Amino acid sequence: MNRRVPVPYSGFLFVALEIMGSRSMKDRRQVTQSLLDRIRRRWNVSAMDLGPDGSWSEAFVAVSAAASGVAMAEERLQAVYSFLT
Repeated sequence: MNRRVPVPYSGFLFVALEIMGSRSMKDRRQVTQSLLDRIRRRWNVSAMDLGPDGSWSEAFVAVSAAASGVAMAEERLQAVYSFLT
């Protein structure tokens, strides 16, 4: 018996952001947390702030998506990228 086993696909997106007007780590954290929460809720993906530690105006964001097809994963990540840029 030959059964097809579904194969999950995953994709990753890394984005460097510049946070204008940030005057402290608290300002930066507030902006990044708000972005990450919105991204997670809207596109059902994993998202994380990767640093750099101590920078008030820079943020590196990583997003990963798991999907049942390549096109679906790419579509989600492209939507997140469009939102961030």
